[in-house]
Amino acid sequence: MRKTTTKDIIIKYIQSQHPRPVAGYELVNQPTSYGWLGSSADRKARELATIGLLSRQYATEDGVQYVYYTITNPEPDKRQGRLFE
Repeated sequence: MRKTTTKDIIIKYIQSQHPRPVAGYELVNQPTSYGWLGSSADRKARELATIGLLSRQYATEDGVQYVYYTITNPEPDKRQGRLFE
């Protein structure tokens, strides 16, 4: 069994928050139910956005620009199943 990486933890955490976008500052030094996200988690999220695993959105609040991350192609919600078949 391989060790859970920061990349795995970030992706699982952002998937668990879907459809709410996750702010970059929420990823720094945070304990999650998937593991600890350290001080470099926001940099890793930028790398994941660069390669296309995450989507970036920018917002300005009180003159400060923040970045928010979402999963690029979220999986369909399997809890609903096949409702109309």
